[in-house]
Amino acid sequence: MPRRVRDDRGALSASVAVLAAVLALFFAVVQISLWFYGRSVATTAARHGLDAARIESGSAADGQVTALEFLAQAGGVTDYSVGATRSVTEVEMTITGEAITVLPFFDVPITVTIDGPVERFVE
Repeated sequence: MPRRVRDDRGALSASVAVLAAVLALFFAVVQISLWFYGRSVATTAARHGLDAARIESGSAADGQVTALEFLAQAGGVTDYSVGATRSVTEVEMTITGEAITVLPFFDVPITVTIDGPVERFVE
C-alpha cells in the first residue's frame, strides 16, 4: 500500500477566512460600542437640556441651547437635532442623531426622549 503524503494545500485559504471573520467581528464590536456611546451622549445631553428647561425661569429654548452645546462638546453623535416642548407643568426633550460609523452598512439612528415636571413655587 502506498504511503500518503500530507501537504499543506488549502491551509492559507482557511487562515485568510479565519482572519477575515475575526476582523469582521472586531469591527462589529467597535461599531456597537460607538452606538452605545452615542446613545449615552444623547441621553446626557437630553438630561442637561431638561434641567435647563424645567427651572422656574427656564424655557424650551434654554433647554435646546444647553443640549446643543453639550452635543457639540462631547461628540459621539452626528447629524443631531434637538426638540423641546414646555407646558405649564411638563417639559419634554427629544434628541435624534446618528452614531459615528466605522462600518458602511451600520446606520442605526439614535432617538432619546425624556420628560419631567416643571419646577414651580407652590404655597
